[in-house]
Order: sequence, then C-alpha cells, then structure tokens
Amino acid sequence: MIYTVFADADPILNCALAASMSYGKDLTGMSPGEMREYVQKIWDKHTNVSEHYIKTIHLHNIPRFATLIMAFQRDGFTMTEMSQRRREVDTHSWDGVIYRDLIAKGAKFEDARKVLRCGVGSECIITLNREAARNIIGIFNDYQKIPFFRTELEELELQKDLADIFELPIDSNPAMPGPKFDGFMCSRDAGHPEFEVANDPEGNLVWGKLPLYSFHQFTRHRKINIRRWEIFSKKICCSISDVANDATIAFECESLYWPNFTTTRSKNATQEPLRSFARGLHEPS
Repeated sequence: MIYTVFADADPILNCALAASMSYGKDLTGMSPGEMREYVQKIWDKHTNVSEHYIKTIHLHNIPRFATLIMAFQRDGFTMTEMSQRRREVDTHSWDGVIYRDLIAKGAKFEDARKVLRCGVGSECIITLNREAARNIIGIFNDYQKIPFFRTELEELELQKDLADIFELPIDSNPAMPGPKFDGFMCSRDAGHPEFEVANDPEGNLVWGKLPLYSFHQFTRHRKINIRRWEIFSKKICCSISDVANDATIAFECESLYWPNFTTTRSKNATQEPLRSFARGLHEPS
C-alpha cells in the first residue's frame, strides 16, 4: 500500500485536497487565498470536507461544568483534562478553603474533591474538527437557553471563541442535540446512594445514578450517548457553577458497546463508584 501522511499541514489545504478528490478539481496553480475561497464555498454544503479542518486547542481555567457539557459531543472530538488531584484550587473561594483544609488534615485528593463546585477552574486540551465544533456551539446555545446554565454560559463565551477559530456562525444548530436536562432538585433529606444501575432487558438503555465527579468521567467513555440527566443536591443551588461534586446525577443513556465499557471500567484501576457501577451492569437490578 502506498500512502501519504499530511504532517502539520494547513487545515485549509487538507480541506482543499479532500474537496478536490470529491469534485475532481485541479488545485495546480491555485494560491493559498484562492484555495481558501474554494473551500469556503464548499464546506458548509459538503460537511465531509469540513471535517478535515482540525485544530488542537489548550483551554486554560475553563470551569468544570463547561468540560462536562463539551463531553456530550463524542464524534470528531477528544478531550484530555487535568485531574483535579493535580490542579491548584483557588483558596479564596469557600469550597477551595474547605478543600485545602481537608488535604492538610490528610484526606485523599479523590475524597477532598467532593466538596468542590462545578464552577472551579480546570484545564484541558481538546482536538476536534469543524463539524464537531459546530455541534458543540449548538449544544452550548441550547443549554444557554436554560435558566440554570444561562448566566455562566453567557459569561464564558465559548461559542464565540469556537466560532472564531473554526470560521462558523455563532448561531449554529447542533446536528446531534445534547442530552435533555430534566432539571435541578434540592432535597435536604435525600440519602442518595453512591450509585444505582438498571438495564433495559430488551434493549441497550441503561438508567443510573452517580455522584457528579463520577458522571463527569462516565460521559467521556466512547460510544455512550447520554439521553437525559438531572441533578439532585442536598444544598440549594441557583446555577450550575454552585453544584458540588458530590451531588447526585440521575441519567438515562444508551450504547451498542456495553461489554466494552464493563470490561474497561470494572478493573481495579477505575475509581469508585464508577467501578461498582460498571460491575453492576453484569448483574442489573
């Protein structure tokens, strides 16, 4: 087999080469400006061409609720996020003070993080194509219409940044909408379990409950589609940034690859309670 690897190529050139193959266009003699103009005429009609426009972006001090929503986009997108066990926490915030106090008293990082809120800063590197960026913009636009998310997402302006980077309209609609948010519920007397899991015996649906810090990890698993989710908390929260890591997430999801998930996440290296959740899929309640 003969092949060519486009190492560090201009993403516009990648799109132009893909478009020329599809349309039988001769690119010989075209200037970079002419090539860009040619691609721009095509890529919103022929989105397969648009998917060859790929960028890797380092996001600094992005709130955790934003990385959670971004993870709802799985195709054409990957994200590596700094573990909360390795990130310095702002000690001026009340949850940051409690967190550092717990660490000073000998608590494990994975236990202390439970007090942190969704608004805490994070850091990640994302790699995505133009159509994945369009979909993320659309998902964020949809969530921005929900009062519980509105103020935080308006202040973040992630849609604007992605639209600028990928030359997209900021009013993009997602081709694959994000999961439906069923709302926030506060119940001071609720004794929510660390996890619950139940299978649909006749299909690929799974219903479950996980603490937010585990749900955050769960959404990253390949080929899992979150259909709907809701938040249960013992503390009143006015917005997503106030929700603590130990809040309970109830959700409905589906996958064609549950055996792969259970094999991967049932191992001892997976932190609890996600490990127990994965093992529970073997014997659904």
